[in-house]
Amino acid sequence: MREPLRHPRLLVLLLITGDLLIAFGSYLLAFRLRSVTTFGGLAADLLPASRFDVVEHYLWVVGCLQVSLLYAFGLYDYFWRWPVWNVPRRVVAALFLEMTALVSFYYFVQNPNFPRSIFLLHGALNMLGVLLFRTVVRDRLRQRIGRRRVLIVGSGAEAREILNELRSFPGRQFEVVGVLNGHKPAPETSVEGAPVLGDKEDILSVVCAQQIDEVILAEPPSWQDHLVDELTRNNALGTRLSIVPSCFEILIGRMNHTLLKDIPLIQVLPEPASALELGAKRLFDVVLAAALLVTLAPVLLLVAAAVRVSSGSPVLYHQERTGYRGQAFEMLKFRTMRPDAEVASGPTLSSEGDARVTAIGRFLRRYRLDELPQLVNILGGEMSFVGPRPERPAFVERYLQEIPGYGQRLMVKPGLTGLAQVRGFYQTSPQNKLKHDLAYILNRSIFLDLRLIAETVKRIVTAGPSPEG
Repeated sequence: MREPLRHPRLLVLLLITGDLLIAFGSYLLAFRLRSVTTFGGLAADLLPASRFDVVEHYLWVVGCLQVSLLYAFGLYDYFWRWPVWNVPRRVVAALFLEMTALVSFYYFVQNPNFPRSIFLLHGALNMLGVLLFRTVVRDRLRQRIGRRRVLIVGSGAEAREILNELRSFPGRQFEVVGVLNGHKPAPETSVEGAPVLGDKEDILSVVCAQQIDEVILAEPPSWQDHLVDELTRNNALGTRLSIVPSCFEILIGRMNHTLLKDIPLIQVLPEPASALELGAKRLFDVVLAAALLVTLAPVLLLVAAAVRVSSGSPVLYHQERTGYRGQAFEMLKFRTMRPDAEVASGPTLSSEGDARVTAIGRFLRRYRLDELPQLVNILGGEMSFVGPRPERPAFVERYLQEIPGYGQRLMVKPGLTGLAQVRGFYQTSPQNKLKHDLAYILNRSIFLDLRLIAETVKRIVTAGPSPEG
């Protein structure tokens, strides 16, 4: 049984340090190689060694581009879990873009004496170095982490979903040893093919006997979950709910609890954000939305023309959505479906591979360009940059009845992006999206907003599957 990776931040620091050393080393090595070889006549002459001291060097630009582009292409994420071909593809794309950006930068700072062959040689050495570095790190991590033996506690819908996700995980890194039933008597001997090893009271003996690396608790909603749902539905979203936590709840909760004399209390339904926090978020939204509307004006015009030429009018799609405290507003998007997409069916959730989506619409959705008109909604105060994605009223009414705690999403402004959009996909269930949204609501801050915006840009650059919304 191998130890899990315990310090991902140290790993990221190691990767950044290695990437910077490779970038700077490739830059210096490119000058050295050009001064001693013509690469079999590919270069006309040797580059004088003194040329290095004559030209200006912008190593800070090289370093910033190296780290920011590798981050944007997801190469500081859990890349050792990806299919083998995915890492070289992203490394080549990121560092080719870096080489292009370096050429542009040196051109605009008017450095005519800089030898252009250095860009090509540095780019090739840099790609090779980063690929080798990632390959070594990936192999070492896979050896260290190994295959984890997992026990699932629960036999309901959530347990089945987790079981299937673990089995389909890239690289088969998890082995589901079995399931412990949460109810007595055990109604079945297996769940989705995984053996039922007993009841939840047997967890300690099963963990020891089966050498379990990880236990996942997947119990159905408790009466506390239903209480939160009732308070959310029948109150004005202003009631604070606190609990006296158990040791388990302290371990999984946040540190910023309140005190009743010497008794710790964890806020489950916290008070609304202060006027200062709301004012700072609003100022951030207005400044960034205005700047992006001006900067992206040519892109907006180009997208509008593409929609008009490819599938006619209208270019913009106006759709009623439910926003802050349940208030309805009209959300703007570039139209990505046929004009008659919902004439026969009525309001219907979009899905991956939806036949109603036009050819240009698929491209716009893939790169999130269809969402750009919502910058106008942000300026108007109906939306924020970060928050739960606004749903259509028909779906909100349904989810309020079906999903405990769904009304909590309405206690903040809806967002252009959010934690559910960064972590989820088209096929992500509304229940799981809600959990991401609640995690954001309970931990929201300007710093978290900036991080989620950066993560959204990264997903756009890598063109991952787009969450519904």
